[in-house]
Parts: sequence; structure tokens; C-alpha cells
Amino acid sequence: MLNVWNYVEPGGDNEFDQDFGHLVTHNPIDGTSGSRSKALSPGHGSLIEPLISNFNLALQVGSTVLVHGGLTREHLLQNGGSIGKLNEAAREFVKTDFGNDKTKMRLKMPDFFGGGVSAQFSPIWMREYR
Repeated sequence: MLNVWNYVEPGGDNEFDQDFGHLVTHNPIDGTSGSRSKALSPGHGSLIEPLISNFNLALQVGSTVLVHGGLTREHLLQNGGSIGKLNEAAREFVKTDFGNDKTKMRLKMPDFFGGGVSAQFSPIWMREYR
């Protein structure tokens, strides 16, 4: 959704392109095919609706919390006080159609999505234990 593909290896789009080749566009900025970017564009990407029905930024199973990076009490307090509210805010952002206005999208993006060095504290990018 954020078009952060610097971790994608050359050829990393090949399987994605096979399934979503009709979405492929050239992306001269990062060198990827662009099919992932098109399919996961907030609001109008072809995978947003199927993805959004099951999308959870964080999930609690018993006493275990699952999240891509890390989750703190502060994350929850800043986003409604619960994992459910955090997930709700994430779904709302993903459903919003920003068209091709990446600046507007980044301005409206909740802090918990973060991205890059400036947002190392977000649940997606956090790499520290507390």
C-alpha cells in the first residue's frame, strides 16, 4: 500500500505478475513491475476489497499477540485503546480511495502504519523489545 519495495528481490514480482498481469504497469522509480502497487492501492486496488474483509494489523490468539513488528501499550492508547480499534482504523485507511495522490495518502495515513526510518516505532516497522 505504501509502495515500499526496497526489500523485493529482482524477480520478486514474477509470481504476483502471473496472477495479476492485467494490472502490470511500468514503475520507473523503484524498478518493480508495479502490479503489487496497483493491486494494493488503498480504496481502488483490485485486492483491497478481498483483503479488507480479513485485514488485521494485530491479532490476539489466547495470550499471544501477533503483529509484523511490535505492539506497545502506547500504540493501543493512541488508537482507541484496543487491538480491535487499531484494526478498525487500519481498515478505514485501506478502504479510502486517494486516487493517485500519494501525498494526500501519506498525510492521512495513521501513525501506526509508519514506514521507513522516521517511523521505527510503528507496529509494522518496530524492531525493539520492551
